[in-house]
Amino acid sequence: NISSSPSLVGAPITLELKGNNATQKLAVNGLFDHRTKDSKDNIKVEMTGLSGTILNIEPNDILPLVDTAKVNVAGTFDLNNAGFLCSADISFRDIKEKALNSVEGNLKYLAQITNSIKSFDVNLTAQTQDSENLDVKIKSDIDKKLYDAMSKMFSAKVNEAKDKIRQKVNELAQAKVKEIEKSLQGQKDEVLKQINEKIGVVNGIENIITDALKKQK
Repeated sequence: NISSSPSLVGAPITLELKGNNATQKLAVNGLFDHRTKDSKDNIKVEMTGLSGTILNIEPNDILPLVDTAKVNVAGTFDLNNAGFLCSADISFRDIKEKALNSVEGNLKYLAQITNSIKSFDVNLTAQTQDSENLDVKIKSDIDKKLYDAMSKMFSAKVNEAKDKIRQKVNELAQAKVKEIEKSLQGQKDEVLKQINEKIGVVNGIENIITDALKKQK
């Protein structure tokens, strides 16, 4: 719906554009209302199936492999006289894991944390009520995902440390039990030896007494 005189037509100018290929889709909708002095323009854009390579982020040991992600974008642009509001919701999905063979030291822990992030969302807003003061805000759930990944990894490390300590304590306890058993066995053998010796003495005394009694008869 396009007109050079929308006030005469009695309807705003509208725009609709759609397209797609095997992996990507594009949809653009616009409304341009200039029928009065208080003009209003609105454009909505949706793009799906984009590649993370559009961000041109070089792969590194710390960040997730954003260039392997599938990216969807939904944006709006509102213009009211001198003020405008622009917002964009960007989602990153199916992020691939990077190889960590070449990462060493403490950096490897950080790489393991970011490597666990397979998706995240970003929201961007920029608005102003005049032509000078611009308010820009960026929000993302990647902070929470990093926190969750860190908590999970450290929890696993703590449990691993507990298991190692428990195993070591068990090994020490078993070694001590065997030592005590060996000591008790030695003491038991010594006691039995002494008892046998005492029995031998008693038997000897009994024999002497028996012989003496026979002689008296």
